[in-house]
Amino acid sequence: MNRRRAPLVTAVVTLVVLVVSLASAPAGSAQPEVGPGAVKGVVTDVGGAPVPDIVVSFYRGGSLVGQDETDATGAYEVAPLQPDTFGYYVEFYDPDGEFATEWYDDRSPGDFLYVPVSVAADTTRTGINAVLEAAATITGRLTTATGAPLVGGKVSMWLGAGGGYWSWRTVYTTDANGRYTIDRLKARTYLVEFYDPATGIQEFWDNASNLYASTPIALASGSTVTADAMLGGTIANTRAPTISGTPEVGKALTASPGAWTPAGIALSYRWVVGDDSDPTDDPTGAVYVPRAADVGKTIRVRVTGTALGWLPGSALSAPTGPVAPPAAVVNVVRPRIKGVARTGRTVWVSRGEWEPEAVARSYQWYVAGRRVRDATLRRFVLRPAHVGKRVKVRVRATAAGHSPVTVWTRTVRVRR
Repeated sequence: MNRRRAPLVTAVVTLVVLVVSLASAPAGSAQPEVGPGAVKGVVTDVGGAPVPDIVVSFYRGGSLVGQDETDATGAYEVAPLQPDTFGYYVEFYDPDGEFATEWYDDRSPGDFLYVPVSVAADTTRTGINAVLEAAATITGRLTTATGAPLVGGKVSMWLGAGGGYWSWRTVYTTDANGRYTIDRLKARTYLVEFYDPATGIQEFWDNASNLYASTPIALASGSTVTADAMLGGTIANTRAPTISGTPEVGKALTASPGAWTPAGIALSYRWVVGDDSDPTDDPTGAVYVPRAADVGKTIRVRVTGTALGWLPGSALSAPTGPVAPPAAVVNVVRPRIKGVARTGRTVWVSRGEWEPEAVARSYQWYVAGRRVRDATLRRFVLRPAHVGKRVKVRVRATAAGHSPVTVWTRTVRVRR
């Protein structure tokens, strides 16, 4: 029984011996701690003179991790920095704007070819220097087509990356006077893009429709270039308006606006009748119905396009033919006096047949060629005074879009 428990006792003793051995191990066998590193350098101008008050910033993973300002000798030191074999990106920035901003090693902001600076543990790396050139500037003013300042316009900077490639740098916003300034630039070649958020109008310098049609701006050190832009222009008609319909009194004419640039503009219509030159009395809207006063005159439509930030543009259609009078109502079957034409009897008028069918009729009864007062209904009562006389009815028919027509019934003689 005691033999079967012996292995367990042996294992416990072995574990105790191992723990005691580790506890008594020399202190020098522990892993050494890793200390931070540092970076030093000097910033000068192109003539070799030291440049003080330059802000030197170290970035890793897009985050600022260390910063210093150069002293009177142009020297700086950024510490502590965690060891990093891949390295940090280093920016040199002049708060006064006298020198161009650059990234190590002699790179322009936005070209994404920065050289990372590696840092070793417990080591100060030296020689991370910069030679700063005088800052160049691009400035200008954005306006609308009406000449008003474009407030809140967006100006984008593109940097030439060589081989016909361009890299986008950043966006600037115009102030209350439509002005913008892009400063602290190195002597490089740039493209500038302009955009109006309110209208969606976009163009590139100088009046180019796209990036690759843009005119490059080549900057020299310390130079200033002015690049103004007017966003918008005059709205243009690219296909003339037309008029559909028959130029006849009472019949609708409809305007088609044609085609316009830019797309999405607001369109308004004015109808020009004959040689009328006074726009204040012109009918408006996309549909016009000629009136009797228009007979014999041609009709044109003037379409005007408007859009925010653009000068309005107008175009005139070709004229219609002369406006014709309305087609007359046609009597197909003449109305007749119905009933027995005797004293005391009531006679009436048949409806007849007309073109168009939907007509309104009015009546006037005549006895012996004279109009009977208040006898304007379809029915008429014959009186003793009418005996031996002839009775007839004048029927007037009207219809929408047609001129009225008047016809007479045949006469009937009244008997006793």
